[in-house]
Amino acid sequence: MMSTPALTVGFIQQRVAMAYGLDVRLLKSPRRSRKIARPRQVAMWLTEKLLPDMSYPEIGRAFGDRDHTTVMHGVRRVDEMSDHSAAFFDALISLRDDILTATAPVPDATIPINRQARDVSKAFAKAAYALAEIDPQRAARIFRNLHDALKTHGATR
Repeated sequence: MMSTPALTVGFIQQRVAMAYGLDVRLLKSPRRSRKIARPRQVAMWLTEKLLPDMSYPEIGRAFGDRDHTTVMHGVRRVDEMSDHSAAFFDALISLRDDILTATAPVPDATIPINRQARDVSKAFAKAAYALAEIDPQRAARIFRNLHDALKTHGATR
């Protein structure tokens, strides 16, 4: 019987390196080219999201003894990129889901509900902006109906 891998920084690094076609050692290296820095930032972001008990200094040590402010910058940068690119956000969430699936059986409860809600709200907001750019009247109609439905069920203030 095959055992499932544990959800660790090392496992996250392996999956990100594989997704970007890199050697995992490059994620820990001092190299700062975009080709390496971007996947490193993604791996830091995933580590921060999937292993919430790890501190920024601990994450920094796992990525080549980097300072905690470097980790904070990387996480913030990935958040900004995902806010501006729906394709990047989708790829990020897909990678996160692949990691969680590979480490199954990990129940969804391991990701705090507030983080799950934030991910859903970000995806919804990006879809809403895209629809509003394409067809503003249709977007207004849909969101008015959605607001009314939520109001009916007591989900709005």
